[in-house]
Amino acid sequence: MRQLFAVILTACSPSSPLALFKTHWQHTAEDFTYQRRTQHAAAAAAPAPPGPTEADQHALLFDLEDRLAVYPLALCTDYGLPKPDVSQLDQRIQRAHQNHGKPREVREALDFDQTTEAAAAAAATALMADNPGQKAAFENIDSSVKHELGGAFYLNAPAGTGKTFTATALLKAARGRGQIALGMASSGIAALLMPKAATAHSTMKIPIQNLTRDSLLNIKDHSGRAELLKQASLIIWDEAPMSHRHALEAMDRTLRELRGKVNPHYATLPYGGIVFVIMGDFRQTLLVIPKANRAQIANATFKKSLLWGDFAEYKLVERTCA
Repeated sequence: MRQLFAVILTACSPSSPLALFKTHWQHTAEDFTYQRRTQHAAAAAAPAPPGPTEADQHALLFDLEDRLAVYPLALCTDYGLPKPDVSQLDQRIQRAHQNHGKPREVREALDFDQTTEAAAAAAATALMADNPGQKAAFENIDSSVKHELGGAFYLNAPAGTGKTFTATALLKAARGRGQIALGMASSGIAALLMPKAATAHSTMKIPIQNLTRDSLLNIKDHSGRAELLKQASLIIWDEAPMSHRHALEAMDRTLRELRGKVNPHYATLPYGGIVFVIMGDFRQTLLVIPKANRAQIANATFKKSLLWGDFAEYKLVERTCA
C-alpha cells in the first residue's frame, strides 16, 4: 500500500496529497502499529496504546521517503506532507532510521537492541556451566566470531542435546556486539526455532533447480543480499545434513567471490572468512533424491564434499530436554 501511495504521489498528481494522506495513513501504517505493540509486549512494558499513534505516523513518513528516494522530488514536504521527526519514533524505528541508506536486507539484519541481545547471551552462557561440551562449543565458536577469525564448524548434536539453544546463544552474542549474524535452516519449521532466522534457500538464494557441482548462489554482486553477506560475521545452518553437498559448495564459491571483492584475502578463506556453522545429525533424515539408490544419496551428503575437511567438529551428547 505504501508503494502504491508513493506511485500516486509521483505519477498521478493528486489535487490534495495531504488530504489523501490524512484519510488513509492509519490503514497504511497498520504494520508499524502491530510491531510497536508486539515490542511493548515482548519487553513486558506498560500496555501500548491500542490504535495508531503519532510515532506510527512518523514511521510511515520515513518509509515513504525511502520509497520516494528514487524520484526527483524525494521528500514528503515536496508533496505538502508533514516532515518526519526522528524524535517521535520508538526505539525500533529509530534503529532503522540510523541505518537509513543501507540496503533493506542489512537494515533488517541490524534490527535488534544490542543491550537486550548481550543480556540474553550472558544468561544463556550461565546456563551452560554444567554442560562442558556445550560450553566448549559456544566459547570456541564465539571467540572466532568476536575476533573475526573465520572458520567452519560442525555441531554434531542428536535431538534433545541443546543445539538450538547453543545456536540462539551464538546469534545473540554476535548481535550483542553489533555484528551481523544470520540464522537459517533447511526447513521452515526448524528456522522458526531460532531468532530472526529463515530457510537456507531464502537466505542464501540456493538454486531450486539445476544445482550442480559448478553452481553459484542466485545473488548479484551489487544487490542488497550481496551487501548483507559481505558484512556478515556469522552464519548458522540448522538441519544442514538434509541438503545436497552442491549447495554447500555453491555457498563457499559465492561467498569467496563476493567477499573477495571487499578484501582479496577473503577469497582464500573457506566461506569468504565468515564463521560458518552447520548443525544436525547425519543419523536422521538425509536429503531426498528421486530414484536414487543408497550409494548415490550417501555420495551427495556433505561428508563426501572436499570442503568437509575444513570443519571442526563439536559433539553435544548430554541431553538437556526431557
